Amino acid sequence: MKTLYKNFGLFDGEKAETQPDAWFIIDDETGEIEKLGFKNAPDTEKVVDLAGKFVMPGLINTHVHLMMNAITNKLEYLSEAEVTFTALNNLKEALKAGVTYVRDCGCAFDVDIKLHKLQEEGQLGGTEIVPSGRPMCITGGHADFTEGIDGETTWGNLVDSPDEMRHAVRREFKLGAKNIKVMATGGVMSSTDQIDDVEFSMEELKTAVEEAHTKHMTIAAHAEGTVGIHNAILAGVDSIEHGCLISDDDIELMANFIIKLATFNKIPK
Repeated sequence: MKTLYKNFGLFDGEKAETQPDAWFIIDDETGEIEKLGFKNAPDTEKVVDLAGKFVMPGLINTHVHLMMNAITNKLEYLSEAEVTFTALNNLKEALKAGVTYVRDCGCAFDVDIKLHKLQEEGQLGGTEIVPSGRPMCITGGHADFTEGIDGETTWGNLVDSPDEMRHAVRREFKLGAKNIKVMATGGVMSSTDQIDDVEFSMEELKTAVEEAHTKHMTIAAHAEGTVGIHNAILAGVDSIEHGCLISDDDIELMANFIIKLATFNKIPK
């Protein structure tokens, strides 16, 4: 069965303007777009008129925490069932808002990895997840939140040496993480630290980067304080998350790195 969707404004992300009177035909079995055009829509057995509406590609959110409920803001003593329930609700709301792809930047009990595996197996549809699993954190750091009904675990992997970092990254890799999250500084949502606290040594950060990159994973750093941001950049992380107190020198450092990378890969700057 084919379905024709017609009479809508199309924003394709390539042209600055919305293109009027667009149509496309969907294969109902695969859900894929077979044809796309403008004006003079062909005849099909099933037609949906989208008059007055607009169509655009799915949105991407590169920093989410599927485990978190923005209303209750409950962060501790979450059970795995509660984390999973919240994550599924957040995925549902994201899809309704047009978000079709998210990168989870740290999830208790590795629930994001487990849901991603269900997606790979075809058991769970909806918004696609790039999982990070449990983030890397020092004892008392930004992801040292007590989790589980009996407080039997923590949100993050607590690592306090390069060897512990290597083991934790490898563990997340084994479970199926596609991105590694390191808490390079303190944060506004933790009670034991300040945002300008430096929470990993350079050796620990470099170990995390090395392990992630040798296993085809990216690595993102929660980094709010100036020194922690600088250390994360020098260690070679792929992204600085938040970057609240970044210095002008580090902005220039990142810009120069991107230019060099673009030149190396022969891609447009």
